[in-house]
Amino acid sequence: MAHKIGSLVSFSILFCAFVFSSNANAGFDIGKLASDCESQSFEQFYCFGRLSGIFDMMDLNAKKLISTSDRRTKILSVCNVNGGQSNAALRQIFLNWAKAHPERWSEPDQVGVVTALSETWPCR
Repeated sequence: MAHKIGSLVSFSILFCAFVFSSNANAGFDIGKLASDCESQSFEQFYCFGRLSGIFDMMDLNAKKLISTSDRRTKILSVCNVNGGQSNAALRQIFLNWAKAHPERWSEPDQVGVVTALSETWPCR
């Protein structure tokens, strides 16, 4: 029972983070984040923070929630990650995905990051 409550709390926190970060960052889409990630100026630090923050939440979800069979939870998780990932590695994973999917650049940046990371380290 306690595990189910903990899982529900973790999932609720991630859901709220996405909802509130979407509102706080209105106008930040996949194309804008890709541009920031390619920047050689201070915008790259926004990219690094955004990618590592979402990665950390997805890694936490995997540690806390992977025992559930809920597909929604698994999509918001990364599995089989050997330790943390460098900013450069996360950046390259996202940019490779974004460049392969220019038709999705108008979608919220969180969607692109979650999709890129969950495709790289899927939870089965």
